[in-house]
Amino acid sequence: MNRVHFRVLRVRVALHGGEGREQVRPVQTASERTVMPTPAPATETRPAYVRFSLYYALLFMVNGIVYPYLPVILDGIGFSKTEIGSVLGLAPLVGVAAPPVWGGLADLLRRRRLVLTTAIGLGGCLFLALPFSPALSITAGLVVLYYVCREAVIPLSDGITFAHLGRRREVYGRVRAFGSLGFVASAALMAAVGAGRPGTMHLLFGAYAVFCIGHAAASAFLPDVPAPERTAGGHEFSWTLFCRPAVLGFVFAAFMARATMMGYYSFFSLFLREQLGFSGVGYLWALGPIAEIPVIFFSGWMIRRIGLRGLLALGLGAVTLRLAVYASHPTLVAVVAIQALHCLTFGAVHVASVTFVDRVFPPHLKATGQSVFAAVAVGMASLAGSSLAGWLVQRWSYSIMYGVLSVLALIGMIVAWISVRGIDGTPGESTLP
Repeated sequence: MNRVHFRVLRVRVALHGGEGREQVRPVQTASERTVMPTPAPATETRPAYVRFSLYYALLFMVNGIVYPYLPVILDGIGFSKTEIGSVLGLAPLVGVAAPPVWGGLADLLRRRRLVLTTAIGLGGCLFLALPFSPALSITAGLVVLYYVCREAVIPLSDGITFAHLGRRREVYGRVRAFGSLGFVASAALMAAVGAGRPGTMHLLFGAYAVFCIGHAAASAFLPDVPAPERTAGGHEFSWTLFCRPAVLGFVFAAFMARATMMGYYSFFSLFLREQLGFSGVGYLWALGPIAEIPVIFFSGWMIRRIGLRGLLALGLGAVTLRLAVYASHPTLVAVVAIQALHCLTFGAVHVASVTFVDRVFPPHLKATGQSVFAAVAVGMASLAGSSLAGWLVQRWSYSIMYGVLSVLALIGMIVAWISVRGIDGTPGESTLP
């Protein structure tokens, strides 16, 4: 038997932190013609890290204008409070229907980056058309269509990011943390220039246009990671992918995390004003994204230490405690202190969720998987949680509402810990039955 000799090539792979590690790869000599497997390229280099970090920062700089100020914009255009509530109430419904359509289109066309850039650009045009609308009914339609585009952006972005990272999924948290920084920077900048006051509408739309153009441009420069072709025996999307016990348990727990936190997202500002007499709500809202940055940044290390199940259960435990504090007639000092738990109630839950979906869905359905998961565990959960929270507040009180939601979050934590098994093996290798 002929002996095959190899030279050893040491390759220095640049990582996100500026340090490198050596990989040992066998390389044939020129005289040897044996066909060798093509080594997997390094998927995370410093330029790619910078591009993804900038992309997420710009994505959430746009959100830092839309989320706090869209109600203000609609009020300035002439909508009544009831009409504003009705229009914005359609967002959760759109969040259920739109993401799976965009995700399925991205996987079908195998052009994920093109579909993402299209959703960003089209959504931006719809938003910038709001002040030029000739009638309130048309404006309401533009807002709904805007959400059709915008609700798909985050799951599509996460799908591309995980596809590029390959097995190095722990890097996701480090680039996603720049999104939180972008949100804080955008919201702080708008507050500093006095946006939202009468006569400052042009500041909001001008800043939105700049950030949205930058966001679209950044998406066009992301690494193009097409969806792999389906093999002859490859899976088509089917709801049976969700019917494995561990997947059902995880989806239920993530659903409960989002649904119960809607008591915070929908009513926290009113709770501060009516229960505590505090009007500087913007400052407390900013504390959350600031607190989540370290957890998102170091989420890869946390997943290695406690696993996805542990990270999700930890997030739900924090939701339980946070809502229980709101239910206990707290002082303003206690509310300020408990805002630090946003690092887990959002940061831990979000990273655990998107990483889980990436692990359990086959390569050619990752964008679809992220989008369907977002529709169920974010869109449907937001609609159900917000409706339940509103009914509880209207019928009883803020204290009862937060108490009930805290108990539901505790149930979600227990389900996550008991039922979610088989997903904490080697990154990228689902061990689910």
